[in-house]
Amino acid sequence: MSLLKPLRDRLKGKKSRKPPSDHLTASQHIQQGWARRNENDLDGAAASFSKAISLESDAAEAYYGRGVVYCTSGRLKQAIADLDKAVALSPNFAQAFTERGLAYEGIGGLTQAIEDYEQAITVDPAYVIAYQNRGAVYARQGSWTEALADFDLALRLNPQRAENYLNRARAFESLGNYQRAIEDLETYLEVSRKGPYAEQVEHHLQQLQVQTGESQEPAWSVQREMWTEFTSLSLQDSVNELIKQVQEKKAHYVVIGLPNGQHGVASVYAKDGLRPRLTEIADIIGPSVLDLRLGQFLDQWYPCIPVEPDMTQELATRMCEQSGGRTVVVQASQVIGVLDKVWGASPLPEFFNVNRDMIREVLPKVQPDYTYPSFPTILFGVGPDFQREGRLYRHNGARQCGECDMTFAYYDPVLDGDMLTDYACPHCGASPIHQWVETRMQPGEWSQHGFLGEEETLEDVVDQDARTLERLGVTYEQIADALDRLLHAASAAYEKDPRPFRSYSPNKIDQGELPPEHSGFCADNHQVFLQVYMGYEFCPWAVSRRPWSSEKPSVPVEVTGPVITIKTGQRLSCQSNLNYSYGDRRFVIVNRANKEYLRGSGLIVHLIRDHHFFAGRQSPCRVEPDQAARVLGLI
Repeated sequence: MSLLKPLRDRLKGKKSRKPPSDHLTASQHIQQGWARRNENDLDGAAASFSKAISLESDAAEAYYGRGVVYCTSGRLKQAIADLDKAVALSPNFAQAFTERGLAYEGIGGLTQAIEDYEQAITVDPAYVIAYQNRGAVYARQGSWTEALADFDLALRLNPQRAENYLNRARAFESLGNYQRAIEDLETYLEVSRKGPYAEQVEHHLQQLQVQTGESQEPAWSVQREMWTEFTSLSLQDSVNELIKQVQEKKAHYVVIGLPNGQHGVASVYAKDGLRPRLTEIADIIGPSVLDLRLGQFLDQWYPCIPVEPDMTQELATRMCEQSGGRTVVVQASQVIGVLDKVWGASPLPEFFNVNRDMIREVLPKVQPDYTYPSFPTILFGVGPDFQREGRLYRHNGARQCGECDMTFAYYDPVLDGDMLTDYACPHCGASPIHQWVETRMQPGEWSQHGFLGEEETLEDVVDQDARTLERLGVTYEQIADALDRLLHAASAAYEKDPRPFRSYSPNKIDQGELPPEHSGFCADNHQVFLQVYMGYEFCPWAVSRRPWSSEKPSVPVEVTGPVITIKTGQRLSCQSNLNYSYGDRRFVIVNRANKEYLRGSGLIVHLIRDHHFFAGRQSPCRVEPDQAARVLGLI
């Protein structure tokens, strides 16, 4: 059984309507180049990338794109020339190094190809394709031990990349480990759902099974699945020391000693790992991040329940889950490895309630994401490199303070009680977080319709509503508490029997017609109607990582065998020690006494109580304070 062909990875532009080519910018020509490449129009793609280069001679992606086209069309020396320019302009361009490695392979330069794959791995130590391609070159050279190491690490980084099971099976077979080869072939058939090579693989699998007879090897063990690529640090160590240790030890995990004698574990390169988290902060505060201690900003060091090398899979799985997803492996009181619950491979399940893209979004552990953060600041790999202060600064644009209008590259860190809690303009000291929250509120950001109108400001809306409440003599807490009581009681009734909560439009009330007396949920003079939907509206103040994160909260899901469903009625996290409810439902509350009604999103309870926000006047999420007070019987 032969190895699969080496892979390439490339940056792809989104398809869009094409404006006249004379008016395209360099980035639009690049986008057009990828669209043409995807349509197999290689000449047209090369022309688009060439036009981008003529407009912006230091556009590394344009040279990379044209290099990919030349490589695909067999013009390998021209491809290498373009890719040379791409990596010279952008030394952190792992895809360009990998593509150049493919070109060198094409002309027989296997030594140069290995060097390029190694450089790509140096830039991005979690770049699966570079490991896979380097392993393929080692295999061509007959260096099966080295090839096996690369295929193995590629699979540990992403157990869902089915073709690597074929590659690793070939390596195991060449080294005489037929049982492991059989396991990988069986896993390939499972993960790929038979896949394009199924018939060939099944035939070869039968041959190996006949050859090996009935001999069996344990399919799972802690020592086989654990990572030995880790480094140990303390909360007193600096970010700079962390980066050095990760680079020197080629670590994929960091084990942190906690004050109580326990350990915490963090992945370096996973989607929830240190690289994206620290790079996000570094791109905000620049070089000052290097002097911060790990204990000053990381709030997700889960204490581990250690596992021992001889634990069963069932028990080890339970320990990992209770430890937040990963834990340490201890032998004779010494940490010898890290066990992550993303071991082995299982195909994305067939399910009925959520599509596959949703599963990948809300269950990142099903298919790990090790993509490099898209920031002009680099910490890991060949970093640190604070590019906002250098040549690329002009391309990424200067930051501008919303208070003093001054421009700068990086904010200052704000420490409170020895913890990083905020950021500040280096000129006037204003925090940018208020401005970032306001950006989230615009239509199309965290809400399709938006929490604010395009011409509104958060400060003006909050100030006007505060004056309205002062005039009414009503507090935020009174409105939020009254809403909370009604929604809580109605939600409890809905869980028992949703039938009385059929869709209700309050428009007839405008003509004086009240809803039927026994419909919805009745409490005193109020009737409550709920519409629960399979999704959540997220608070625009929510932060998944202190002191700020651009990520949306995760959608709560429940896995039952092959079925994955979104759970309703869950509390979501806004900030540290602050949660909110009703983000998955809308309501209509009718006051039968005064024949008025209030409609809105369940999220509004939290927005009013904790953020003193009723939504903007141009937003369909808006709840008018005076109307709410009348309907709820507060005035």
